[in-house]
Amino acid sequence: MSIGDVVKFSIVGSCTTGEQTVTTFHFAQYSGTDTIDGSNVAAACSVFTAAWDETYRALITSGWTWQYLQFTGITPTFDGLSYVDTTTTGAIGTASGTENTFERCTIIRRISPTGGRRGRGRMFVPMPPVEWFANDGTLVTPVDDAVTEAIALVPVGLNLIAANLFKPVLFSRDNGTIHYIEGSAVGPIVGVQRRRRTRGGD
Repeated sequence: MSIGDVVKFSIVGSCTTGEQTVTTFHFAQYSGTDTIDGSNVAAACSVFTAAWDETYRALITSGWTWQYLQFTGITPTFDGLSYVDTTTTGAIGTASGTENTFERCTIIRRISPTGGRRGRGRMFVPMPPVEWFANDGTLVTPVDDAVTEAIALVPVGLNLIAANLFKPVLFSRDNGTIHYIEGSAVGPIVGVQRRRRTRGGD
């Protein structure tokens, strides 16, 4: 593995109404030279889960269930490394409030120093409490503490392998470029995501 190599974590969940949700996070190696491989990929998933499990589920009501965490190596260094972590399978959303529909989401913006569309991204978090948004769809302020904690965590790097630091990035599937995320913010209105039905093995 080398500096700039990219890995992807996907939190895959399901809603009580049958839809599947996927939220992805890309990280690029920022320091160190150790490689994530079959011997330590489970440990890398544990580091990610320790950072994001409670924070992510605190944004979602109890109608959502964590299915699994999917690790995928993006760059050629990983030679197609893929791993499914099920240590958190069955955990549910912990946000208090009225359950929202599948389509309605909290939008968390991922911000890099790069201008233009490639320099910013969005994370759609499903099924926030109805009470977080007004009737016209605007976010109620001040925002819930769970949103504040998630916004603070988005730009934080993780030591996925010992002292090897990986920083969160925006990753372009078109040309493989990365932009390091240096900030985040919550979207001012409720988001709407496409319907996606559960498919075995996804």
